[in-house]
Amino acid sequence: VNNNGLLTFNQALPGAQPYPFPTYGTEDYIAPLWTDLNDFGMGVYSYKQYTNGSVLTRATRDINQYFPQRAFTASWVFVATWDF
Repeated sequence: VNNNGLLTFNQALPGAQPYPFPTYGTEDYIAPLWTDLNDFGMGVYSYKQYTNGSVLTRATRDINQYFPQRAFTASWVFVATWDF
């Protein structure tokens, strides 16, 4: 979970400015909050993983609502939070 709103897999992605695609060639990332964040070192970035409970139930219901042909069942949910 990076301070610039990106989720990266192999390495941190520095800087607070959004970068044009592709950023670092083969680096994979997800951009759920891709923006110009300037937290002045005061932001809190956290994440939580769920493997059971109401979060999985909700994710399953929400995905199936919009993609009913999939018969999707969530087995893992990752929630990232940027709090300023």
